[in-house]
Amino acid sequence: MRTLALLLFALPHAALADSRWHGEDARWLAEVCAAVAPRWQSRADLTVEIGVDWDGHASAVIVPGGGEMTPDQPLAKLLREGARLPLPPTNLVSDDDRTWLRAYFGGPRDMRCETVLDHRLPLVPAVAHLVDRRRTEDAAARIVEARSAGARDSEVRTAATILAGAVARTEALANEPERRAAAARALTWVEGAGAELARLAAEDTSPLVRREALAAIGGRVRWTHSWDVLLHALEGPDAAAAVAALADARAVPELRHALIDGHAPAEAAAALRSLGEGETAARIALQLLEEDETRGAGITAARTLALPSLGEQLARRWSTLPTALHPAVIDTLAAPATEAGPLARSVLHAALADHDPATRACALAALATLGDRS
Repeated sequence: MRTLALLLFALPHAALADSRWHGEDARWLAEVCAAVAPRWQSRADLTVEIGVDWDGHASAVIVPGGGEMTPDQPLAKLLREGARLPLPPTNLVSDDDRTWLRAYFGGPRDMRCETVLDHRLPLVPAVAHLVDRRRTEDAAARIVEARSAGARDSEVRTAATILAGAVARTEALANEPERRAAAARALTWVEGAGAELARLAAEDTSPLVRREALAAIGGRVRWTHSWDVLLHALEGPDAAAAVAALADARAVPELRHALIDGHAPAEAAAALRSLGEGETAARIALQLLEEDETRGAGITAARTLALPSLGEQLARRWSTLPTALHPAVIDTLAAPATEAGPLARSVLHAALADHDPATRACALAALATLGDRS
């Protein structure tokens, strides 16, 4: 039985099972014969395959083994120039959007509709065509059938990817932001999905969707249709997600500018450090500490970097920094990666006598973390 099933699956024009032409299907075949036979006057002895469009137009006539009839041949002319045929049942539509039947023509008025045929494309082209025609359920059925029939795994995976991309693109237009966000995650793995992801990242009203789209852009389709979107996002509420998507050596200049401008300082500093630009980020963080309006971004970047050289510089600048930043500076000095030296420890001890309770508490906790309980 398995051998027979595989053989039938491989046949390009295999006849469908009997159940496909019972009931309404059988009536349709009878209606086609009733519509065509009275107009057939030739004495030819001919078996043909007729492709009928959804609107009843006979758009193709094929002679098995002889190819497609030309429009000027009598039968093709009769079918194409006469009245439309009865509309075919939707469950009989083949991969090419036509419903096919095999019919025998004998003498005048002698026509017998023998069976319905399933004209099949190979799996991957079939799924691509069905998806393009918005026949996603048919595409899914073909994939399941092909897998059950023993199709190659590589073909099944390719076809499934095509279908998944189509479903994700549809979901990207859903009303619910959760569905659009899920679609953005799925589109990460769909080739050529950069345009859809760029649209979601730049135009969607939901922060959740924009973040997911930016994260997806930072995946396989990072540099497709998306560079301008990422740069624009650096200046908005989605800066953190944009920085994560830009964490690539080619984006170092943009990440530097983002940090200089104070956009997502923690994420920009971390991205630069991961790309071997930690010292550069530290210098930018120190520059940010020079101006009142950028000090917050500077200390955030410094706390993220936690470099020994940066800790030493922060300790030297302790007295010039606003009290509101002292707890963050203490956290940075106490970070293990900062390797607090004598100057940093002296700053922490001095902070124990600070007039601000929050600073004193942070200093005490930091010294305890460093093992200094004096």
